[in-house]
Amino acid sequence: MPIESFVGRDGTARIVINGRETKFRAPSLDEARDKVRDMAIAHAVETRTAQHFIAYDPDANWHFYIAPDGTMTVLPTPVIAPRPLSAPTVEPEPAPPAPQAQQQPEPQARPQLPAEYYAPQAEVIDHTVVVPRKAARPTLIVHVEGGEALRAQPPIVLGRRPAEIEGHTSITLVSPGRECSRTHAVVDVDDACRLIVTDQDAANGTTADATPLAPHTPTVVPNGVRLQLGDVAVRIEAFPPGQSPVSSAPRAVIAPHKEEAS
Repeated sequence: MPIESFVGRDGTARIVINGRETKFRAPSLDEARDKVRDMAIAHAVETRTAQHFIAYDPDANWHFYIAPDGTMTVLPTPVIAPRPLSAPTVEPEPAPPAPQAQQQPEPQARPQLPAEYYAPQAEVIDHTVVVPRKAARPTLIVHVEGGEALRAQPPIVLGRRPAEIEGHTSITLVSPGRECSRTHAVVDVDDACRLIVTDQDAANGTTADATPLAPHTPTVVPNGVRLQLGDVAVRIEAFPPGQSPVSSAPRAVIAPHKEEAS
């Protein structure tokens, strides 16, 4: 199922990801375009799955291919008339039945000719498929307030007892008052070292630099953001591949934990 977005000239927009619709209003058309694009990229990066993204724009409709690493490419599709923001779906009228064609006589069997009359079949060439190498990703440093700094490869899952998600690094946070949910938030990073935070519908919510985040909505936040997860606060920094973090000796993240039974 492709990701679809609908943007109006007044900044009104909505995006549908896996059947879930999110509506918002941006200050301008360009900002609305940027936000739906960032949300589509964040979904591809978070799920590590290539996505087909269709953007319905006041000027034209566009098709994009988003790779699991967040790289977005415009697909070569013809420009068609823009689709209204809330246009109802109109089913096309069925075409009238075609007239019954007269039955044609059975073709005669082709006579069998000597082998020299037939051209030889083309030789099948076995090509080697070249698989692109996986590009290095930025490194995350998670500074736990009152604790230590943890080095992790994105994306990461934060929580009191986070669930194991394939391709994600789980980080367990100590929550004295049990206000931090077991699986509280998912954090990823793009190639520009911008953080992408998704609240997992945590009971006490997630704030980024004191701004509440909508649940199940990937939100782009600045590098070095302070996240409040219930009674636990962390500050997250992202460093490009090959750049050594300036933090003092962060240790490796411990192995992922399994989710609590209750």
